[in-house]
Amino acid sequence: MKTTYLMDVATDTVDTKENWLAEMSTWDVNKDGLTPEDQFNLLIEVVKDENGDWIEF
Repeated sequence: MKTTYLMDVATDTVDTKENWLAEMSTWDVNKDGLTPEDQFNLLIEVVKDENGDWIEF
């Protein structure tokens, strides 16, 4: 099974999709009125490039 990595572009935080989903239940509606589901949908899928940097997939 392939591990999917997602990035929060606002903070440059990267974690696995599974970990983001596990944490989502602890999230509150943010200052922009986005629900946890909305916030999750804003995460982008990333992979490491040949230099070891995260880039959008």
